[in-house]
Amino acid sequence: MWRHLIRFAIGAAVALLLVRAFVVEGLFLPQRIDSGSMAPALLGPHHQRICLDCRFQLQSDAVGGDAPATACPRCGSQIPSEPAVALPGRRVLIDRASWLVRPPRRFEIAAYRGEPGEPSPQVKRIVGLPDENIAIRGGDLFINGERLVKTLAEQRQIAIAVYDDQSGALGDSPRPQWRADSDSAWKRLAGGWRRAKQPAAADRLTTDWLALHLPSGTTCLYDDYPYNVDLSRRLRCVDDLMLTCRIVCEGEGTLTIRIQLAGHASLFNIHPQTGRLDVIENSQVVAHSISDSAAAAIRRLEAGAELTVSTFDGQLLLAIDDQIVFRAPLARAEDDVAAGEPFALAAKGLEVLVRDLRLWRDIYYLPPPAGGFGDPAVELPADGYFLLGDNSPVSRDCRDGAIGPYIRANRLLGRVLAPPTW
Repeated sequence: MWRHLIRFAIGAAVALLLVRAFVVEGLFLPQRIDSGSMAPALLGPHHQRICLDCRFQLQSDAVGGDAPATACPRCGSQIPSEPAVALPGRRVLIDRASWLVRPPRRFEIAAYRGEPGEPSPQVKRIVGLPDENIAIRGGDLFINGERLVKTLAEQRQIAIAVYDDQSGALGDSPRPQWRADSDSAWKRLAGGWRRAKQPAAADRLTTDWLALHLPSGTTCLYDDYPYNVDLSRRLRCVDDLMLTCRIVCEGEGTLTIRIQLAGHASLFNIHPQTGRLDVIENSQVVAHSISDSAAAAIRRLEAGAELTVSTFDGQLLLAIDDQIVFRAPLARAEDDVAAGEPFALAAKGLEVLVRDLRLWRDIYYLPPPAGGFGDPAVELPADGYFLLGDNSPVSRDCRDGAIGPYIRANRLLGRVLAPPTW
């Protein structure tokens, strides 16, 4: 009996070691993120403070020392340097098994062996695959000479939160905020906005907009990272934006979404009851077809659905739940477009309830430093991967001449997983 127990214990110990070494490293000996290069997706050692006005939790890099006082990214109120809670880097798992049966995929987060003298493992996101020609231009990735266009799932995977509407900030604010005119039918409620159905005569009189207003004096959103509170640098304007919300439409009428960026203006006129969509870009009607599944997605707005509008990668996209209803390259306007209100909502003949309004942006990849790689293009070999950090201003990655233009496959340790309960 004892002999069987001893054999079982030895076998179990060996199995655990094999699982740790070859399948999931970190499950029993956790791996922690040790830098801010992948923030905000994966945080390194950081300080956490709470805004006393809107209760937003600000997480900022702790590698450089104490947390300085800063403006709240949500409501703009001043957050003092204290009290700040120092927290370790995010604990992650390294999945060694997946890439034994398939090659790594674009936008997966990879752990890889660092150069001699560097801590290991290093963690970055895969953006370039073997045998590709990759370049960084204007904040975007270009693969084999063409701008990389992300799928909806990939957009959601790497989108960086800019603002949500939970604070209810009013008046002049250093942050974007949703506002309606004082005599508007749009009324704020807990967690969102409601517009009651109006008499037909009132709806015909004017368009009643609920608009996202940028801070006073600004005409664009920037590639800012609240995590990098003590980093001083020149910010870039970002046009790759995403609006998400939960919306319910009741009645027979039209929901209108307006998009206004520098050099572009468009309208989505959505008819929830009939499943029809009309698109107007730069004052021109856009001919397009609606599939049966897209029409069914539009009709789901009557019961409530998740709505996504994005301008990532030079594309205009409208999705309802996971169904893409419209997607086409952004057409540039010949005339100047008034900036300052990138997104706005209006309705006629409908009662509309909007909740969880959130604004996101794409990663703006900064150009490589002098002597780095990515501008001009890099040719990847048959076993080479181009890896970048999400926190482009501070990340040392394949743009950096000290690291090299690519990571060979034999240095990849596995796919990084971040269980939500860890």
